[in-house]
Amino acid sequence: MALTLKVELAAKNKSRSLGFTQSMPVYEALEVAKEKTGEGGSDFGFFYPTPNKGPKKGIWLHKDRLMNAYNLSNGDTIYYRKKFQPIKIMFTDSTQRTTLVDLTLTVEEIIRSVTPKFGFDHPEELSFLKHGDAYGSWLQSNITLGEQGVDPEEDTLVLRQKFFVYRDIDKDNSTQVNFFYAEAREQIRSGKHLMNDNDAILFAALQLQVQYGNCTPENEKFIKPKEIIPNDRASKIKKALEAIVKEYKKLSDLKEQEAKYRYVQTFRSLRTFGVTY
Repeated sequence: MALTLKVELAAKNKSRSLGFTQSMPVYEALEVAKEKTGEGGSDFGFFYPTPNKGPKKGIWLHKDRLMNAYNLSNGDTIYYRKKFQPIKIMFTDSTQRTTLVDLTLTVEEIIRSVTPKFGFDHPEELSFLKHGDAYGSWLQSNITLGEQGVDPEEDTLVLRQKFFVYRDIDKDNSTQVNFFYAEAREQIRSGKHLMNDNDAILFAALQLQVQYGNCTPENEKFIKPKEIIPNDRASKIKKALEAIVKEYKKLSDLKEQEAKYRYVQTFRSLRTFGVTY
């Protein structure tokens, strides 16, 4: 059965009406599109937007399936575009990286493909959130970015630790240490983990050592307990500033990366480590 589709090309505001058949494999339809438009190649695919959901949300047509597997009707719009596109990834410390990914892969497959580039050994512990939704819903791991309305040109993905499993981290690997330090600091500041006053003071002192280096009369002026201790605890610790400064001075000459590593290890020693909120 004949199938006529409006094919939006990679060049914006350019489209063609092309004829296919319902029984045609997708890879043959891609060849038709390449021949008729003079565009494309092995790195191109068809993206079919979900009806009434706009052009961002939809599915990629699998090259080995038939066109009739996707309930396409005459006059429907599909996009003929590159499958490999750069995505912007942000870490908890707000640093960003841009990397090329295959958008036909599921979120889980993308994470497995990109995290080794960043020095992570256990991608199964990580997942994505959309920037601006850092404490909202995780992206589903078993479907593509397109099925979740993620636009690589506009959206930034935040790589976060979703599952907390105790494993040794390489303290000489700055990427790992920076990532897990930022994750741990966010968890501590959230106030969701059980700890005693001594733990809270140590976390504060280590954070100061990371931010300012050795304790001096000058940088003591910058210490504000409510900014480095969970809000629900800072007001309860008697003479918090005095206790923090005392602990801070003990950390003299501890290098930044060593302080971050110790912060992570202390976080992992908490009874509530491993609980996902």
